[in-house]
Amino acid sequence: MSNKITVGTQKSSRIWPVLLAGSLSMFFAEVFSGASPLWFIDAWSIIVTFPLYTFHLLFFLNLAMRCKRLSLESLYLWGVLFSFYEFWITKVMWCGFFGEEPLLGTFLGIAIFEFIVLAFFWHPIMSFMLPIFVYEVLTAENNGVMIIGHKSLLSKTRRNKALAIYLVIVG
Repeated sequence: MSNKITVGTQKSSRIWPVLLAGSLSMFFAEVFSGASPLWFIDAWSIIVTFPLYTFHLLFFLNLAMRCKRLSLESLYLWGVLFSFYEFWITKVMWCGFFGEEPLLGTFLGIAIFEFIVLAFFWHPIMSFMLPIFVYEVLTAENNGVMIIGHKSLLSKTRRNKALAIYLVIVG
């Protein structure tokens, strides 16, 4: 009987890291863009969007880890692969930002400027890389897991603090 409790506890404890990673990806992608600021109370977001971001993040992070390609440049390229799948189902790709006309027009129905922003900035950085980095920072204290190449970027130094402030101001 105690074995069943232990097994149940182990299985349930595995879901929390997945939910955290998915929530971070959803937060940085959907909340920051204004697409789903209250995603956690919206049925469509919970049933479709949240699992989509979660599985995409975990799938491409798993591939990156298996291939041992975890440098910043490699994670960016994994994020671009993530975005090349993800942006096809994003309405911005077809309609422009905020449902207005696409900024630079369209090519074969695809909004040119919006494609560039989604494919090479928003999804790779906001939906993939940033959630991974924040996850590493949030969980490093508990289980000591931090990817070696990211430690210098994520450690608390004056340079990193100044860079973070700069990015917030520019953003």
